[in-house]
Amino acid sequence: MPSDAVIVVVILAITVLLFVSDRVPLDVVSLGTMSALMLTGVLTPDEALAGFANPIVLMIAGLFVVGGGLQSSGVTDWVGEQLTRFGGSTERRLMIVIMAASAVASSFMSSTGTVAILMPVVVGIAREAGIAPSRLLIPLAFSSLLGGMLTLIGTPPNIVVSDVLQRHAGQGFGFFSFTAPGLVLAVAGIGFMAVIGRRLLPGARPNEATGGATSVSQAELAASYGLSSQLALVALPDASALVGRSLAETALRSRYGVTVLAVRREEQPLRVVPTLQLKVDDRLLLLVHHDGDLEALLADTGLDVHPEDDDLMLPPSETMAELVLPRRSSFVGKTLRDVAFRSRHRCTVLALQRAGRELPGSIGSATMEAGDTLLVKGPLKSVRLLDRTPRDFVVLTETRPERSGLDLKRAAAPLGATLVMLLLMTFRVVPNVLAVLLAAIAMVVFGALSTVEAYRRVNWESVIVVAAILPMATALDKTGSLAAVVERTVASIGGAGPLGVMAVLFLATSVASQVISNTATTVLVAPVAYQVAGQLGLSPAPFLMSVALAASTAFATPIASPVNMLVLNAGGYRFGDFLRVGVPLQLVLFVLTLLLVPQLFPF
Repeated sequence: MPSDAVIVVVILAITVLLFVSDRVPLDVVSLGTMSALMLTGVLTPDEALAGFANPIVLMIAGLFVVGGGLQSSGVTDWVGEQLTRFGGSTERRLMIVIMAASAVASSFMSSTGTVAILMPVVVGIAREAGIAPSRLLIPLAFSSLLGGMLTLIGTPPNIVVSDVLQRHAGQGFGFFSFTAPGLVLAVAGIGFMAVIGRRLLPGARPNEATGGATSVSQAELAASYGLSSQLALVALPDASALVGRSLAETALRSRYGVTVLAVRREEQPLRVVPTLQLKVDDRLLLLVHHDGDLEALLADTGLDVHPEDDDLMLPPSETMAELVLPRRSSFVGKTLRDVAFRSRHRCTVLALQRAGRELPGSIGSATMEAGDTLLVKGPLKSVRLLDRTPRDFVVLTETRPERSGLDLKRAAAPLGATLVMLLLMTFRVVPNVLAVLLAAIAMVVFGALSTVEAYRRVNWESVIVVAAILPMATALDKTGSLAAVVERTVASIGGAGPLGVMAVLFLATSVASQVISNTATTVLVAPVAYQVAGQLGLSPAPFLMSVALAASTAFATPIASPVNMLVLNAGGYRFGDFLRVGVPLQLVLFVLTLLLVPQLFPF
């Protein structure tokens, strides 16, 4: 093996070991791998940095934006409700329904697109059912890969092997040639995950990005803190001193000890932001912390108590959560003013309890202790980010959205953009990356997301990992490392018979797909499979089919497929989680392929 090939194999081995160790962040390892390929001269700077311009990387970033637009417009909540109707609230049933839906969708569209659209749906379902998202996101990713086995357009490796067969034999695989073996493997994969795989999945972790918090309604959580009796709805008449002033200028919390939870204008609850200017007939939902505060406020500002029901109703973009302070929290021994909680986390503390009782005096001046619980409210994004600081507090409970039908007026543009994207990808009218970018742009242009929100929706760690690790595939191809290993291995067992050769091709493709793109792997292995079939005087169809099926078993590492990278941070997974669940599933599909493919595609 040439010296450059040896260098690539050593760098690859070190990369995998670092990934498995979980001691160094994945993005740091990936950037280090990319740098090592440049420092050793294996790749030029242009080759090493080409990953950042790779269509897959841009697709992943764009799909985060598309998914965010669907989520902010309420589409994902509605889809989640429909899946929950069929799956109920038990983990096993939900897993089966989610995996089946994902497999069917990904048989006709990009698996990456399927996961990007369904991921926020699955996270919402998990929260509402009180299940850690980590219990459902790996099954979602795996089922999208299984669905790719069902049709010719399900995944690029299928098209690659069909093209090899077409060029050499004059006729490639048909659209549904993959359906029979793919369906058996997909059903087996879903069954494996429902019976065995779920026992290997991790439970909730303190640092799980999307949290494993229990989900309750806003009314339930407010009642548990006794807030129902502290709510008041007031209206602004023409004569009120607050008309025309911004919320920041009114300083209602510092002057009167009341917290503005929402501003209702023309029956719509608005977000409480400092710059919101109050108008005549606005109604303010107030949280009155102490007796007498409301009377002083009414007397000074000319507000009227509104006779309407004053139940808690936050804007759709806001939520509430319950936090507990662990012993090593940096908040212990400090006040909320000391830690600048509101400006630091963009959330408002509504109540502070110790041993189930609210502390006397002002919330902002109370010294916090380990075990204290805080009830906070804020924008959904800000509340979800609280899970990222488990050292300071652990999210115990988060309110679920109130049930409502799909607002077609609000969801029309995001749904239309997504549908057009799927049609463009399915019928290959334009390159997939262009279809995704157009949909992402439409989300911003039609107001589903602001530009700032679009950037915030992208998980940049996942983007960097994929972009920085893609050059490894270039290095393996450039030095001939992978092709040499496959060819020598197949040649050495040529006498083992057709089934033995098929087994080696499957394993070589499956293993290689764990560290480089399954499409790149198929491009390298498919011609070898065709040549071996010719040397043995056998039909190439069963060998090429087994290569295509093996390419969709990219389960064992988070870098094996973009869909694994999409769920990696969302589920708070570690490298070993994919290894522990993915390898047994690969072995099951390996055995089934050897038993099934020769029956459907004789040697």
